[in-house]
Amino acid sequence: MMSENLNNLIRCEICKNILKDPILLPCDETCCARCAFKFKNQDRNSIQCYFCQQEHEIPKSGFHSNKQAEKLIDSILQARFKEIVESVKQKVKENEEIKEGVEKIKNHCSLLRYDVELKTKFALDDVNQIHDLLIDKINEYEKKALWEYENNLDYKSDIDRLDFSVEDFLEKFNLNLNIKSLREI
Repeated sequence: MMSENLNNLIRCEICKNILKDPILLPCDETCCARCAFKFKNQDRNSIQCYFCQQEHEIPKSGFHSNKQAEKLIDSILQARFKEIVESVKQKVKENEEIKEGVEKIKNHCSLLRYDVELKTKFALDDVNQIHDLLIDKINEYEKKALWEYENNLDYKSDIDRLDFSVEDFLEKFNLNLNIKSLREI
């Protein structure tokens, strides 16, 4: 898990969320662009700085974005996602002995949901976007698999095709999860 100091570096001091569109203020502090403009002076083109309490003139081109903060956030979110996927894959491997038709489908999907739930509880709130996407796809898969199982006799003889990894699952449903695109949702 990420250290508390690193966690604080990627969070906005104003809104306490992960920095979104981080900007660098003239006093060298960083915050979300939206948060900085909460302190805009109505009668002037300036903000009253939350950090240094000074008045900062808003440049015509706007404040500079903090590219280093954006890179750090992307790197941390990618590392968190990989950690969660690896943990889910490990749990799925440990539970491959489930062998019974509908129960196997339900147990397999239940374990995936459980692992996603467990890992997201220990991750920060920003990982919930990834969690919700995976759960929706698992539920879609479970519904389709149950329908095929109950309506297609060929599926009953081929029930062992459920043995697949989380990577196979993501690939099957074309889930090319891009952390940067998830942040923009």
